[in-house]
Amino acid sequence: MCPRIDSMVSLTPTLVLLGSMLWVKESRAGILTMLDDEVAALFKLMKAYSTSESKLPSTIFVPPEEEVAIVDKFAHYYHTTNFDYRLFNLPPQIISVRKAGPFLYITKVMDDDEDVLRKVFINQAEIKMSLSKYIRDPKKAYHFIKRVLEPLRIGGGAGGNDTIFVKEKKRKPNAYDLVLYDTEFVLDNHRLRLPNESYTTYARNPKETHWKAKLKKRGIFTFFIPTFAAMQTAGIGYMTDNMARMHVFEKSILFPQATDELYELECRRSREDEEEHETPDEEEGTTEGGETAAKPFRYDEEIKCLVGLAYEKQSKQAYVRSVILERGSQYAERSVIVEFAKPNIPVKNGVVHLIKNVLCHINEKVVSAIRNPRITNAKHFSSFVAGLHSKLLENLDRETLLTAFIPINHTNLNEFLSSREGNTMEMKRDTFLRHIVKGRYSSEDIKEKGGEVLITAGMREIPLKFYFVPDPHEKGKELAIVECRGHNTTVELFDMDKENGIVHLVYNVLGFFGGTIYDRLASDEFQSYRDTLRIAEFSGFNEEIKKTNQKYTYFVPSREAWKLIADKYPPAKKHLFMPEFKFQSRYLLERHLVINDEYTAEDLATMTRTVARAIVLPLLRDFLRIKVSRMRDYLIRYNSLEIKIVHRDIYCSNGIFHVIDSPFLEKDDLTIIREVSSINSNP
Repeated sequence: MCPRIDSMVSLTPTLVLLGSMLWVKESRAGILTMLDDEVAALFKLMKAYSTSESKLPSTIFVPPEEEVAIVDKFAHYYHTTNFDYRLFNLPPQIISVRKAGPFLYITKVMDDDEDVLRKVFINQAEIKMSLSKYIRDPKKAYHFIKRVLEPLRIGGGAGGNDTIFVKEKKRKPNAYDLVLYDTEFVLDNHRLRLPNESYTTYARNPKETHWKAKLKKRGIFTFFIPTFAAMQTAGIGYMTDNMARMHVFEKSILFPQATDELYELECRRSREDEEEHETPDEEEGTTEGGETAAKPFRYDEEIKCLVGLAYEKQSKQAYVRSVILERGSQYAERSVIVEFAKPNIPVKNGVVHLIKNVLCHINEKVVSAIRNPRITNAKHFSSFVAGLHSKLLENLDRETLLTAFIPINHTNLNEFLSSREGNTMEMKRDTFLRHIVKGRYSSEDIKEKGGEVLITAGMREIPLKFYFVPDPHEKGKELAIVECRGHNTTVELFDMDKENGIVHLVYNVLGFFGGTIYDRLASDEFQSYRDTLRIAEFSGFNEEIKKTNQKYTYFVPSREAWKLIADKYPPAKKHLFMPEFKFQSRYLLERHLVINDEYTAEDLATMTRTVARAIVLPLLRDFLRIKVSRMRDYLIRYNSLEIKIVHRDIYCSNGIFHVIDSPFLEKDDLTIIREVSSINSNP
């Protein structure tokens, strides 16, 4: 079962700060059970800001030792409270000793299978549960966390970071204050309203009355606030009433990493919303420049919006996912992925996440998402696409429905561009087209099709095969692996809907492997080619398939193929795996290696049909004569043998290989091996 996140119910704390921060120099004997690194981190933290001894209760959230140095006095106060909280009685909200500071928020992740506490987070930082320490006298609790907690700061000026002023009074800023005084806070230069607009002008602007009311509202909320740049990109001039409902969620605190991707919130009308009527301005749908804006999805009985978090599989980078449920539509469920601009900003009435787009709003096409992506990790692929002929992209943009797979591993993309395969415009074009499928295929559609989708790159149809397996790193989660041209990569993020299709993020370039045939065989995680490599090692044959100045087509017997030989002819298998028979084993392997060119299984079948007899292919010291046909599978006729290609068209930097279910080994070959064996055993 998936974990659940404890609901953060709005409680008005009656706790009163007991005074200024007083640091305690605890005896080392009291925490000997902690790890050395954690002890060092704690004492560095305490030594830096200790002013006097105290017997008052306290709880300290201790960051990793290497990050203690970057924790200044201002942030340090945010890690401390004047109450002693054990791990299991941490309340939903905690008051820190930082003056006018917002709450610390606790998220508890439960394991449904065992109904036990599995993880605990304070804001976005996970607490190392096994290292928590409680000392009875004096009452002190130490919780070691995996990252530094970052409080909201104001910028510009000495001492300005120690206290937050709102309207010249020391008080905790709420979400509305954050938007109103956006230039006063440290928000990584993100603007939340019109530049050069005064505080008074914004406060009196009637267009966003409903939005402002939600930002000011008391309680505990999660706010997703699009930046001003995001609103411009989306073609929206201001937050309408309906849009406001899709970006504010009451009685819930969502922090990335602390929230499971299966946990979703539904945007609902509050009682106050039901009593209000839509303003005339919302129907206009115009931007500040007078241009017609793309209309946002209206929240009504026909359309609903669910909001949660999504994570890349490898990096665990977090995104906001909003799912649009529209009754009667061709696609009843559409998903919008939005990147964070600056997440995890604690405020008086909850937490604010600044985002780079508008939720529940689709206003770009697939080609636009490739050329000018709003996801940072997708920009590496856009740089590669920029070198292609514009007509290709223009033609694709006219397609009714498209599915795109965008690779995000820039190291792998650079490796492709520096390879032989990335040197020609034709090869780049074919590689790009391997990532485009005509038609719309969501993750559910792919599963319904049995995990296989056909793409057309150049003149060839190439299958994409998807395997959905349990994620070894996350209990109860699924890992999607896509295979193209014999190479696997993970699907990092599924289902990013666009106006004319859908986009998925994958880790590596589809169908590309930068290493040689030998590298691919040796790196196989299932060791499927172990026996073939072992036989080849005796005679140095592996050195041949390591060469990068040649092109090969290699027919590789699978591990099961050698087991079949062992069952049929036990002595032959035994002798082939002995160094004394390296000449015979090399001669056998050489008939599996075609030189000077790479041939797909379909190429070989076409050549056979064309000449209507066995085709002749050059080997290192001889020629290979085979017939290749395709019924349901690709079959090779080698003399008296019929051999099936069980895995075809695995591309590498120096050629291509096909996995076969039996080696090119006949009875005559076995006779020779037996004769050599008898000579060696009777000198």
